[in-house]
Amino acid sequence: MKKGELKKDSKDYLNYKTILTTMLCTLVGVLFILCLIFVGMEMASKGRQSIFTSNDVEVIPVYYEQQQVGYEIEDWQISQDTDTPYIFSDFNTKYYGKDYAVINSKTQLDQLMQTATSVAGETDFYDMDSSFFETGSVIAVALEKKDYYSYNISSVTRDENYNLQINVDAFKYEQTDEEVSKCNVSDSDETTDEASSEAADESTDCVEIAPKIESTLFLLNVQNIQPHKVNVVINEITD
Repeated sequence: MKKGELKKDSKDYLNYKTILTTMLCTLVGVLFILCLIFVGMEMASKGRQSIFTSNDVEVIPVYYEQQQVGYEIEDWQISQDTDTPYIFSDFNTKYYGKDYAVINSKTQLDQLMQTATSVAGETDFYDMDSSFFETGSVIAVALEKKDYYSYNISSVTRDENYNLQINVDAFKYEQTDEEVSKCNVSDSDETTDEASSEAADESTDCVEIAPKIESTLFLLNVQNIQPHKVNVVINEITD
């Protein structure tokens, strides 16, 4: 082999090696860039999902001032057809629902307090300046439920749309098994007059559950919030 041919073969080999190396480096670079793009897309997707989830479940505590009025109603006064509380039966407001009404004016508040006074008797008249309703509102929560004797507002929160959730602890009447058995005296033919007399004496220990419906009207004034929807959540508590 001639010397010129040897140099030519060496040059061709070097050119082939250079091209191959360049192609491999280019391929590695392309794969690296694709990996960066994929990782970036995944991070962006997770970021958007995290933001959505955070907004979806976020609840913000709301400061409120509270006044309450206790009253009693009869069983027949509880509406069988609607969820409207009895104390709201003659009260008109645009935003209302089960257990609540949103008061957006002093006129509405005065109307409700007149109704509350007629139902509950003597009450401390609840009054707000009309300017309060320019940005704030009063949420009336009426709890008229059987088998409960007391209620307590535990917290108020809002969502990103300024709709409210009001959490209520409701304390329930409860009888022991012994008290229930005393209330359910058998009238079988085998029962003697003496036994019936003893059963009647024992029945005086029977606890009569809610002869009247112990009810409470809560008035919560919240500043800078005028909700269209309110969710009242009842947390039942048994002594």
